[in-house]
Amino acid sequence: MAGTMVVRSEEDAWDFLAIAMQAGQGQEPPAVLDFQGWPAVRIHIEGRHSAIAPPMMEAFLTLQEGIYRTQAQLRYGVPDIRRLTDEEKQKLQIEVVVKAGSSDYAAALENVGKHFVDAVRDKVNGWHIVATVLGCALIYGGATTYKDYLNNVAEVRKLEVSAEQAKANADQVKANLATIEALSDKETERTKLLAAIVSKSQDLQAAQVAADNAREVLVKAIAVEGGATVNGTHVDAAAAAELQRTTRKPRRTIEIREAYRIEKVDTTAQDGFRVHLQNVASRKKLVAGLQDAIVSNEIMTVIQQAEWNKMAVNLTIEATMAGENIVKAIIINATPVPVDRK
Repeated sequence: MAGTMVVRSEEDAWDFLAIAMQAGQGQEPPAVLDFQGWPAVRIHIEGRHSAIAPPMMEAFLTLQEGIYRTQAQLRYGVPDIRRLTDEEKQKLQIEVVVKAGSSDYAAALENVGKHFVDAVRDKVNGWHIVATVLGCALIYGGATTYKDYLNNVAEVRKLEVSAEQAKANADQVKANLATIEALSDKETERTKLLAAIVSKSQDLQAAQVAADNAREVLVKAIAVEGGATVNGTHVDAAAAAELQRTTRKPRRTIEIREAYRIEKVDTTAQDGFRVHLQNVASRKKLVAGLQDAIVSNEIMTVIQQAEWNKMAVNLTIEATMAGENIVKAIIINATPVPVDRK
């Protein structure tokens, strides 16, 4: 397939992603990955014929922030917007087009996709570039991924009301959520394909977290606006209002592979060791546990040496995310950072 791979639609993206997952089925990877007319976020708001209202503007700004975070992750290995230069941010800015005399908004993301390619090119090559960039494009601009998010949040909300409210109220909540369009069998298979790729890629995991945060703000805006259709999927006011009442965010498990410094090891915790960490690149702090007693002995030796020698250590951490927050972190591997990379 050497040459240019042109992605013109979501259907193209899914087809090419499936090929990339099989390492091109024996084909050479494309020399160029290009986007034309896709991805995009298109929103139609019912009953509004004016400029963008503040809640919807906030949703687009949160989308922009997510794109910045993803670019930082792809290029620098951390979703920290501060790592981006003003020039990089300028190139990634999305333009929201409002159709004259209507309530149709469109944010073209094809240029963002092209910059994602440039960001990841220095880290990986071949079909890995295709899988990573198409994964990001589908996470941000895919109709299927948007529907999947809605259904996941709806399931969380149903579980909440079943446990907390009287049956009559729970039935009403479920009736409100019943209007959310379910995934087709084909769409379900596609979300499984993407989930398998995301589970192995820290870059895509970070993109998923940022995109989910943007979708959460978008749902709140839809509730205020009285309903909207996003990339072909309609959400009415009652369903959007119900979704934004969810107090427990859908949780995702991601794998973090980064360098940390050990601030201290707490051996007094009742449920095992607690390791207090600071990320070398982002300076963010984190408290993590250890996987199990057998593996932990080997990991603990590396961690203790790093703490005593005041050196960084490369950690693999299994993190449970609720939105952008880590609610649980388990260290599953630890290796010393080579001296020349301190």
